[in-house]
Amino acid sequence: MGRGRRLPVHVMNGVNYDSWLNANNPYDEADEQEREREWILEEIEGLTEEEIEDYLFAERIEDPRK
Repeated sequence: MGRGRRLPVHVMNGVNYDSWLNANNPYDEADEQEREREWILEEIEGLTEEEIEDYLFAERIEDPRK
């Protein structure tokens, strides 16, 4: 490496940034599913039952109201 150039942060100090990030910020699948469920509920709010069924069928998602 040339003079004055710095190593990328993910290489510095022998730390694998991806591993560190996953260990310190684990993916919360249940939280992600709940946020998606809430988003879908907002999308279908105010629709008729038939419109809701059409929307869920077209988007290939299960009814979040159950």
